[in-house]
Amino acid sequence: QRISPHGAYSRPRRQATSAWSPWQPWSPCSRTCGGGVATRTRQCTTRYQYSLGRSECNGDDRQYRACSWQDCPIGSADYREMQCALYNNREVLGQMVDDWVPYLDKNVPCQLQCYARDKWFYYNFGKVLDGTRCNPDNIDMCVNGECVHVGCDGILKSDKIEDSCRVCGGDNTSCGHYKNVFKNNMPSSEWFGYNEVAVIPKGSTRIEVIDRSRNYLALMEGSQYIINGNWMINWPGKYLAAGTSIQYQRTLDGFEKIAASGPTDGDLHVMVLFREHNPGIEYEYWLPIHVSNAKAVKTTSYNVTVTQPSIEGGKPFQLPQSDRGGQSLGDLQNRGNEKKSSTDDAKQGSSTDVKPPGKHKSSEKKRKCPRCRKVRGSIKTFFCKSDFASHIQVLSKKLMNDQTRYDVSVIQTYQNQFILTHREYLWVPNTCDCPRLRTGKEYLVTGNLKTNFKDGESRFVITDKNFVRKWKTNAHAKWDTLQQKNPCLP
Repeated sequence: QRISPHGAYSRPRRQATSAWSPWQPWSPCSRTCGGGVATRTRQCTTRYQYSLGRSECNGDDRQYRACSWQDCPIGSADYREMQCALYNNREVLGQMVDDWVPYLDKNVPCQLQCYARDKWFYYNFGKVLDGTRCNPDNIDMCVNGECVHVGCDGILKSDKIEDSCRVCGGDNTSCGHYKNVFKNNMPSSEWFGYNEVAVIPKGSTRIEVIDRSRNYLALMEGSQYIINGNWMINWPGKYLAAGTSIQYQRTLDGFEKIAASGPTDGDLHVMVLFREHNPGIEYEYWLPIHVSNAKAVKTTSYNVTVTQPSIEGGKPFQLPQSDRGGQSLGDLQNRGNEKKSSTDDAKQGSSTDVKPPGKHKSSEKKRKCPRCRKVRGSIKTFFCKSDFASHIQVLSKKLMNDQTRYDVSVIQTYQNQFILTHREYLWVPNTCDCPRLRTGKEYLVTGNLKTNFKDGESRFVITDKNFVRKWKTNAHAKWDTLQQKNPCLP
C-alpha cells in the first residue's frame, strides 16, 4: 500500500490486458458445389486484475471465406429454390402450402422471399443461408444476411475482376476481339429453312449474339441443335453447350440474345430461321491470340451446306406466296407433312386414269354440319379458363383435312399464358365454321394451347366452347379491366 496525495491509502493499479484467442478451425462449407461460405471464429479474452474497466479487442471475431466453387451437376436444384422448398407442406398464416417457389427482390436479395404457388401469396422467411447468390447473373453471395462482393479470385470483398479473356486480374492482352454483323437476307430461292450466321470457334469467351427481328436465332453444337432446332422454338433460359452455360433471351417485341461467358470447348454454329427481312444480326466474341485468325471470323453465304432438321417430306419447304408475312412456328412441321402429302398425291395421280371433262358424282358423301352451339357465360369465366384472350384480325382461311386454319394478325392481347407473336395461326377442330370467322373482320377471341406430345407440336386452338365475338370498340374497356384486376386470383 501507499499513501495518496490526499492522505488516503490506495491499491496499486495494474493495466487490464485483452487479447484474441487463436482462431478456431474453419467450419464446413455451406455448400458442396456452386460456391459457398466457410466461417471461423475467435474470442476476446480479458484479464481483470485491479482494473474496474473492460478493455475490448480490436478487430472482428468472425471471418468468412468462399469455398466449393466447382459447378454443381446438371439438373441440380437452385440453392434459393431448395430453401423455399424446405417449407413445403407446412402451415403458414393459417394456410397449408404445398409448393413454395423463390421470389427474388433485388432490393433485398439476401432475404428468403417465397411465393405460395397454390395459394397466391408471398412470405418472407428471413435471411437466406450463407453462400446464396445475391443475383443469378454474378458470383456475389449473401453472408449473414448481407450481399458481399466476391472477386474473381474467390475471395470475399476482393476487387479483382475477370477481363474479357476470362483471365482474373487480366488486361485483355491475351486474346483478340472479333465482331461482325450478318446482313444476308432471305435467300432468293425463298427456302424457309435454317441458315448459318457464323461459327464461334473453340476457346471463345464473352460470346454475344443479338437479333432485333421476328426471325429466330438457333444454336448448334456439332450436328446437334441446342436452341430453337428441329422446327421447335425453345423457352428463354439457360442451356449447356460446348462446356459452358448459355443464356437465351427473347422478348415479345422480337429482341433475341444468346450470351455465354465461355471458354467453349468446341465450335458453336449460330443459325437463323428466317421469317422476314433481316435487319442485321450482331455477334461478337473474344478469342485467345494463339488461335488462327482464319478461324476467328466466319460468315457464310447461302451456297454453303447447312444441316437442316429432319422432317417428313425431306428438304425444307418453300413458303407459299400468301404466307411470307410471318409464321407460327408450331405449324412448321405440318407444312412439311403437307408437302409430302401433295407429293404423294401427285405420284398417285400419274398412275390413275384421267376422267373426261364433265360432271362427276363424288364417291364420298358430303359431310353434314350440325348447328353451331350458342356460347353462354360471363367474360370473367372465359378469361380465367383460357390460355389467351386477344383482339385479332383474320387474314386468310384454309381447310386442312378435318380442321380449319386461320392466319390472323394479333392486334392486342389481354390474357396470354404463352408467347403470342404479331402473326399467328389459330386452329378450329372442324370445317363447319363453328365458330365462324370471316376473312378481313376483327374479333375478340379466347382459346387454349393444345400440344400433341407424340410429335411435340403445339397449336393455338379455338372451339365452339370459347368466347368469340365481333370486335366492338367498347369491348376494350371491359377486357382491359379484367387484365388489370386479374379476377382469376382467389
